[in-house]
Amino acid sequence: MKKIIVFIVCIALIPLIMPSGTGQMQESIGSHDWHPQKNGESTYDITQETICINSMNSGGAWAEFYRGVYNSNLDYTVEFDFKLLDQNTHWFVLYSDGFLFLVVDWGTNLRNYPSATLSFNLEIDRWYAIRMEAQPTKGTYDIYIDGTKQATATGVTRPDVEPYHNSSSYSSSYIDGPGTIFIGDPDDTSYNGGTYNRGSGCWKTIDITYGAITGSEGLFGEYMNFQPFTTAVGQKAPSGLFETASVVFTRTDPVIDFAWEYGSPDSVVNVDNFGARWTGEIYAPVTGTYTFIVWSDDGNRLYVDNTIIIDDWTDHPPTRFDGTIDLTGGHWYPITLTFFEDADHATIVLYWKPPGGQEELIPSHNLRPSSGTIPDLTAIITTPSDNSIYQEGDSINFAGSASGGIQPYSYTWVSTQDGQLSTGTGFSLGTLNPGTHLITLTVTDAGAQSATDQITLTITPSTTGTILHIEDRTIASGTESQTKIMCTNANNIGDFGIDITYDPSVIEILDVYKGALQNIVSTTQDWNILSPGTLRIGIITSQGITGDGSLVHIRFKAIGSSGDFTTLTLDATAHDANTFTAKTLLTYNGQITISSQIPIGDGNGDGKVTWLDALLALRMYVGKEPVNLILDVNHDGEVTPVDATMILKASLGKIILT
Repeated sequence: MKKIIVFIVCIALIPLIMPSGTGQMQESIGSHDWHPQKNGESTYDITQETICINSMNSGGAWAEFYRGVYNSNLDYTVEFDFKLLDQNTHWFVLYSDGFLFLVVDWGTNLRNYPSATLSFNLEIDRWYAIRMEAQPTKGTYDIYIDGTKQATATGVTRPDVEPYHNSSSYSSSYIDGPGTIFIGDPDDTSYNGGTYNRGSGCWKTIDITYGAITGSEGLFGEYMNFQPFTTAVGQKAPSGLFETASVVFTRTDPVIDFAWEYGSPDSVVNVDNFGARWTGEIYAPVTGTYTFIVWSDDGNRLYVDNTIIIDDWTDHPPTRFDGTIDLTGGHWYPITLTFFEDADHATIVLYWKPPGGQEELIPSHNLRPSSGTIPDLTAIITTPSDNSIYQEGDSINFAGSASGGIQPYSYTWVSTQDGQLSTGTGFSLGTLNPGTHLITLTVTDAGAQSATDQITLTITPSTTGTILHIEDRTIASGTESQTKIMCTNANNIGDFGIDITYDPSVIEILDVYKGALQNIVSTTQDWNILSPGTLRIGIITSQGITGDGSLVHIRFKAIGSSGDFTTLTLDATAHDANTFTAKTLLTYNGQITISSQIPIGDGNGDGKVTWLDALLALRMYVGKEPVNLILDVNHDGEVTPVDATMILKASLGKIILT
């Protein structure tokens, strides 16, 4: 990369040394020079690396860069910051290759000519980051403003057009044709008879980078494993292969030219019963009939411009398939190639024969992954299943997978009880502490995109006795929810004395209700906040509490901020209803976490959508619970029976809430 600062007043020659193997000659990038046309109409600031132009009259200033004849087909990127200072402007901001013109067009609107695919209204006195990614061999010029792609200009260079000439006596510089990059406002700038010579604006440091634009070439490939199947030669593959497949590997392939023989694309891909799908766009350089050729073993389907032109979905040895389609030169078209491999040899190659050309592999510079081609990253815990119950000391096998995003992936497994458990796709563990664990798998891809999946595990203690544990909850700041003290293996307990300590800056205790175990027998319960952060609960009965279930429901409000959490530390005593002797209790703490990312439909904050959330939505509708719009799953601004029905269906897997 060569950095060219436009306020340099002297002419400089900057050598461009081409990498070996590029086929380009070693040369200099011509001269770049700052040309003030009239005193007082242009300034430069060495400290801020800024040039400004005020050309309300004849005159102006500009900087020019000549890339040279031998490098006129080399990809390059031009980046600079631009600020408009006048609301009635009409002149060029950037000119490149005799084709792309960025113009402030009679006011404040930034447009590109001659294709006019960009229309962006500039605010006065605000800096904008402008980037142009040029690929002259394709005739494409992608235009970005503040990091967002705004337009793609397509076409060929226009050496027949005279976009610039300077009539000033100060300079007879003539700027035109391929290889020229121009920024600024020359005297009497003309294009097709129009004069562009009015306005005020500033440019900051200009960077010009030469070489292939990273990630811009090839097709996006998704590789997947199929359920085992067998087909005979000439027999079609089973229907629904891709619908039920698991994507295990993704990458961008510059060309489609693979002979895996008895192997596969990657170690995570099966050697048999696998498939691939390549998606993106293909550039047609000229107008006419294109012949596409696919060599494959086994089946393939090729779509160009959303039209299937090759359709072979059978088991066969390496075989050639041809298809034709008419395309218009200078345009990009969507392309999709699908492929399946049954067994033995695996081959897939994509050729074309352009109008007047020869058969060849489709060059990478004629292919690009479409914007949005890369699918969203997903994470899945495959083992163990949700709500599994294990005994303390059991060895538990954990396994997860990911799809979409950009490989490679990194994995992190965390338990709310025991903290981080492991990294990687799978592991075994036999040391989880008794209690309820919310297990979270977080997958992060190479593009820093993250996805999570969660399950709940219950670990029962190997020690005999009664177990009390508090369920974890995750809720949004300012909302209300409830957690439960769960009781396991209760046996004729006549009383409970329970103390819970917590952080009063994170949650506020609102009420305490009896749980299901207390409704089986006649009990008396009372509670009180002894001091900020200490809740005491007393339960008595003459009949004795026996069995498993919820003992106490605690209603609370999240008053902290997103990211805050508090441990609910549990201390308890219990006695036999007949002998009044102390019972052996095992207690396990819980945690309340405040988060801005709550799954829609999860009203009680337990990390999943269940029938309990549907019931909670109904209670909100009839006024028995304060409304929490996390249960407004149809986004109409209120919680109604419609929301409750949708949540119930989602809990059964019949719909997906979005």
